[in-house]
Amino acid sequence: MLATAPDGARIAYHVYDFTDPWSEPDTIFLHHGLRMNHRLWYDWVPLLARRYRTVLIDARGRGESTIPEPGFPYSLEQFATDALAVMDAAGAGAGGRVHWLGTSFGSAVGEYVAARYGDRLTTLILTSPPYRFTQVRDVVEGWIADYDRLGSTEFLRRDVRNMFPPDADPRMMDWHARQMDLVPPHVAKDMLRFMATVNLADLLPDIHVPTLILAAKQSDRAPSTEAEFMAARIPDCELVVFDSHHNITSIMPEQCVAAVLDFLDRRAGR
Repeated sequence: MLATAPDGARIAYHVYDFTDPWSEPDTIFLHHGLRMNHRLWYDWVPLLARRYRTVLIDARGRGESTIPEPGFPYSLEQFATDALAVMDAAGAGAGGRVHWLGTSFGSAVGEYVAARYGDRLTTLILTSPPYRFTQVRDVVEGWIADYDRLGSTEFLRRDVRNMFPPDADPRMMDWHARQMDLVPPHVAKDMLRFMATVNLADLLPDIHVPTLILAAKQSDRAPSTEAEFMAARIPDCELVVFDSHHNITSIMPEQCVAAVLDFLDRRAGR
């Protein structure tokens, strides 16, 4: 299915609903990371969609959504309004609100939406969340140079190894690298440059929906120390730390979903 963003871009989304047909389930909206697509959530959907109407987005430039031209001016406002367009097209829950569940860069988009469009969210759930990328501004051009020197496939295989523990299934890591390699090179490079401009520290106190952070202690890009900073500044925030690497959504999906459902049972009245 496709939603239309304010600038006319087409944003793909998928809906899974295995709730009882006589029920009126809440909607949970899942947003993947910077270089991924909706397939990231393949093992989450069976665990969530029995209890929640589950909407997965392919963010702009990824998956089945519109691919921008080189030099497109990415912004968090654009990613936010893309997501709102999907919520409207998918038919969000009561009052047009959803439970936002993002991972990595999808968490950063969720932070922005919660701060600027908080009336559209019931809760905010952030996994491996960054609130800033400005600290890597000086190294982004080096990453892009390596991307060109090694080729996208080898660069991504190298990068993916940093996101998983040493004993992770190599087939799983290869699958992640191949999914990331589907992002057109110009999109990947433009988004890396945009990412390095993002710092949401000043917006964190403006998040007024109940928030859950699932942090990865050993993340190389969003360590739990960053999550502790966030949890101290978001007014109503719970923090759970897993002693694992960045991609906890794929390393330990059952444990993550259990934490999410427990939070929703307590904070969303379900």
